[in-house]
Amino acid sequence: MVPATPPSPGASADERLPSEPKLSGPGAGEPRRGADAYRYPSPETPELVARHACMSGVVDLMDDLGIRALLAGNIVFPPNGLGAPTLRAAFNLIVDPSTCRRLAAELVARGWVPARIRRFGVLPPAVFALHEPESGTLLNLFPLIPGFFTDPQTVFEHAWGYRGEMIIFDRRVPHVDRLLTMVLSVHDNLGPRAAAPSPESETGPLIDRFAALITNEELERLPRLVRGVGAEGVMRRLFDGLGLRPAATRLPSRRYAEARFGIPGATVAGRMLLRAIESSPGYTGHVARDVWAARWSIAPRLLPELARLVGFVLRARRARRRLLRSSFD
Repeated sequence: MVPATPPSPGASADERLPSEPKLSGPGAGEPRRGADAYRYPSPETPELVARHACMSGVVDLMDDLGIRALLAGNIVFPPNGLGAPTLRAAFNLIVDPSTCRRLAAELVARGWVPARIRRFGVLPPAVFALHEPESGTLLNLFPLIPGFFTDPQTVFEHAWGYRGEMIIFDRRVPHVDRLLTMVLSVHDNLGPRAAAPSPESETGPLIDRFAALITNEELERLPRLVRGVGAEGVMRRLFDGLGLRPAATRLPSRRYAEARFGIPGATVAGRMLLRAIESSPGYTGHVARDVWAARWSIAPRLLPELARLVGFVLRARRARRRLLRSSFD
């Protein structure tokens, strides 16, 4: 599955599979599993005890169904040696895209309900946000990572291959590895999952922290990881902060566009829209050859393409609402 050499710079995003060697031997980047797994501190308040017990049930359900998922977010900083930042209200799981909808439906059948998402964007939500009323547990299920423009299944398989393991919720739970945790943390603050671009006063210290913690091995691996998952557009400021040359943003793959819109038939204009929305601002000139080619291809028929794109986006939003209703009924 992993090519021996990286694809050519002109390769499409569908072809850009990760080309990283597996880590071996001790080191900060090696996943911790088995007897060496990190044990998360026991919850100290009744509210947290209830939420952890609820998440134990989620882990058991995934095991029963054979569904793979990775715990992500601030809660996996400690096992990755990245400190212990303030935890957020919701638990985050990156779920195998082929089974994420089934997991959401099974949770709803067990009493979970859709959580409200404050969203006013053009694109449909990229997350199944759920709430368990009795315990107050919030859970986000991500079948894809917005702005990671290659095939979502490829992204998940890569993350799964590098996974660590921690003991939490009285269970052994897989989690994203150290380098991807850094990438996702910066993505949260700089990329399309953020409500708005954070001011430099907030993002600067975060990037400075990772610059101090990242190992030479991880620094060498980072560009290959970002290229492999198609995340050039959301990692530009991180690259700047680490002294790396920001990579040119590529056109999102067809498979990513289909998964992100939720319906087939995304045109080149639709993929260009995804690239524009789901890339960090401030680097307008850093685009790859496939983006320039796409611009030239749609320029002669710009107005008809825009009209078609508006209709496609509206259909995608309606399809997303139907999907949510069918999953949560």
